[in-house]
Amino acid sequence: MAMKPEENRSSPRYVLPVVAHIPGFSALPLIPEDVSSGGFKVLVTIEPRLGDQAECSIQIANEMFDNCQATVARVHDNGDGTWDIGVSIESLTEDREYLKIALEKIIKEHR
Repeated sequence: MAMKPEENRSSPRYVLPVVAHIPGFSALPLIPEDVSSGGFKVLVTIEPRLGDQAECSIQIANEMFDNCQATVARVHDNGDGTWDIGVSIESLTEDREYLKIALEKIIKEHR
């Protein structure tokens, strides 16, 4: 798995097998892109608004991170009834550091 260039971001981005369950944004599981411990990008079919929040769960390989809070940080209308949204993970509390460690472990295993 490869790490993307920094692009002036506070958290490195990873290309990893990740599934996000965000019932407030989609009835179906979402496959995030541009993943970091701070958030990710997903494609949705329900028009979001900046600042929308929803509870979520994030699965990275066999690791599940429940009780997360997702906030829409940016929205791009694709013009075809879909939107790319940047989701910020706001309340992982102490799980935030564990999520970062899990990401780094998977990166090392896939080099």
